Amino acid sequence: MFSATHLILNHSWCLAKDGDVAGAVREINSGMRICGFYMDDPIIITWLVGVACEQMCLSAEMDLTSTSELNSVEIGALEMLVKNHRKMIRALLVRAFDGERVFCGDRIFERFLFLKISSRELMSAFGSMPSPGEKNAKAAAAFWFYQHPLSPLLVADYAAYLRFMLESRKVILDPQSGDREAKKLAEKIPRTALLTRLSAPALANLASKLHEVEVSLDLALLGLQAEKFRIANGHYPPSSAEIPWEGALPRDPFTGGDFHYKADGGNLLIYSVGPDLVDNHGNPQKVKGERDIVWSVRRSPVPADSK
Repeated sequence: MFSATHLILNHSWCLAKDGDVAGAVREINSGMRICGFYMDDPIIITWLVGVACEQMCLSAEMDLTSTSELNSVEIGALEMLVKNHRKMIRALLVRAFDGERVFCGDRIFERFLFLKISSRELMSAFGSMPSPGEKNAKAAAAFWFYQHPLSPLLVADYAAYLRFMLESRKVILDPQSGDREAKKLAEKIPRTALLTRLSAPALANLASKLHEVEVSLDLALLGLQAEKFRIANGHYPPSSAEIPWEGALPRDPFTGGDFHYKADGGNLLIYSVGPDLVDNHGNPQKVKGERDIVWSVRRSPVPADSK
């Protein structure tokens, strides 16, 4: 999925360079459709790969808008698929949680409990296979002890896993909740629930990842609407409040306030400070581990006094 999206976006770039803007838009939309593969495969890893491809497509949209003159029909074509992804992204992650819970419960916990899977296979499934040698032998011995003499602990671990996944599902369903609530759930997992504790950190980070993805899609929709305004009026809206939008404008879930908005001639910058809550003035590159989530269109040099 990732390779196919990357190849299609490279083709889109080539078409744009040759002046075929409509063809470039079609290719970006093909990339967005490939990202949508996670709509049919309810597993968390597929959702993560899908949203990574989605971010590549949004970046390609920014580049195309910066370097080519799109008409309102072409912008509408880009906007349609972004809207569709934005509408479904949270529900698809919830479904992926359900798929993950069934997969790990039936294929890992229960198979291990009933001696249908080895400790080595179990550790590989959870991504915790240690390096060969003494460490591997110690880990295998620990899992054997966990499986045979202390199998009641495994049953309790399974119960903790199901409880954690169901409670995490509720957090994901609630747009007002965030990574703080998800991490609190991870902290409540009993110390004896070894397998659940192995998987919990990655799962707890998904709430924050979801907010980042939703923000990037919201910014793309705001940017495309601002682009339509520019085509109709010859300039960008002076403020985000003047962007044409049905209902209330989306807000930054990390701060609870409005997104940062800057329009200067042919340049547009809309951004969120991101989960670190540090304002990097619209810098999408990590600075000491911190970065902003950005929609940026740059057609002309930025005046020195505005840098």
